[in-house]
Amino acid sequence: RDGEKLKKYITLKSILSWRIFWITRYFYEAKNKSCELVFSPHEWKILYRKTNPSSAVPKKPPKIVETYHGLGKLGGFIGRRGDGDPGFISIWRGWMRFTNLLEDYDLFCG
Repeated sequence: RDGEKLKKYITLKSILSWRIFWITRYFYEAKNKSCELVFSPHEWKILYRKTNPSSAVPKKPPKIVETYHGLGKLGGFIGRRGDGDPGFISIWRGWMRFTNLLEDYDLFCG
């Protein structure tokens, strides 16, 4: 009985892990390219609004480096000048918060 629930849980976490891995690889290989390969327009706009509350959403999608650092900041990454790039744990935590934002947006606006 619990084995089936565990299989579903592991499957879900594997899918989430793959998406985070994909975003991380794309970040390290193409920092100056658009984030649209890994984020839908809906997703990057919500992330941009959350991480840049005083700025208007740009018409063109931001670079992957901006969205990657935005995810990291959602996960606790401070982003000081000498900090380097967010680590996997910050990205994972940021992704968890980001999925909550997406769910809330869909619930209230969608």
